[in-house]
Amino acid sequence: MSRHLHLVDNCGEGNYPSSGLISPNSTTTFIGFLRKNLLSTKGIWAMAMIFVTNFGFSQSYNMNGTDITDCSGFFYDSGGGAGNYGSSESFTTTICSDATTGTHVQLIFSAVDLAAGDMLCFFDGLDASAPALSCSSDFAPGSPFIIQATAANTTGCLTITFNSDGSGQAAGWQADMNCIPSCQTILADLVNSDPIVSPPDTGYIDICKGERVFFYGEGIYPQDGVVYDHSDFTSSFEWDFGDGITGLGPNVSHVYNEAGGYIVQVTITDQFGCTNTNFITQRVRVSPNPTFAILGDLPAQICAGDTINLNAAVSLTDSAFLVGVMPNEASFPTA
Repeated sequence: MSRHLHLVDNCGEGNYPSSGLISPNSTTTFIGFLRKNLLSTKGIWAMAMIFVTNFGFSQSYNMNGTDITDCSGFFYDSGGGAGNYGSSESFTTTICSDATTGTHVQLIFSAVDLAAGDMLCFFDGLDASAPALSCSSDFAPGSPFIIQATAANTTGCLTITFNSDGSGQAAGWQADMNCIPSCQTILADLVNSDPIVSPPDTGYIDICKGERVFFYGEGIYPQDGVVYDHSDFTSSFEWDFGDGITGLGPNVSHVYNEAGGYIVQVTITDQFGCTNTNFITQRVRVSPNPTFAILGDLPAQICAGDTINLNAAVSLTDSAFLVGVMPNEASFPTA
């Protein structure tokens, strides 16, 4: 039987497309795909569906408080792959490796859709008394993210808690389950860019065609020294500029020659092959060229040496001006 990873790529005008040591299987392909695309919330299918197939049986698990021992399959909210989760739920589930492909559990979320006041949280161990990793509120709504047991966790298990109130429900989540060798946590950070991101953290880098953008990145290593030492000096950086071109090193630059919208991602890999578990998902907008039009009356005859006075206006057309400049609108796929 076959295993299917259902990946959805949403496209539309005006929006952007928005880990540890990973064995060379479909997990690597999936994470690479996520770093280039913001995936839709569960149940919203558009434009493309990709199936990645491996041999072996894969099971789906709904969160209901039952513990799981598996290294493949899908982990859903209580509503499964099609329905919403319920109201007033309070579930705790621990997922451990079955030792078929790795010792440490990894969950790859395409997105999480929760109603206000509902919370999904993750703990690095056998129960909710283990060190907290994060909660769903730590990630941008609708964005993909990765949760995995760390090298400091000798059990390799993840504990997940979910609590919903009675005021509303939503689509919940879908996560791909994997097992990997143990890795310390790595987080990628876009420290700065030129031009700058506006507004900071959530905005765009806006440029014209042919303009060069500079990216300055670094890794964050919160578990450095827990099991082994790692840093930017022991890690490599690979950038994906969103237009088919890549760059190497913590600090890179790139020229965009075509108008459109682009997503920039960076993958940091340490000396043991462990990679960052977050996505920087930096958006770049490259504007199209404006159109210049000669307006008003020019002399019927212009001779060498004559002087012509031209006035320019941006963003408007007025018959009082001889030259009008009209910015061109453009659209591009966003997912």
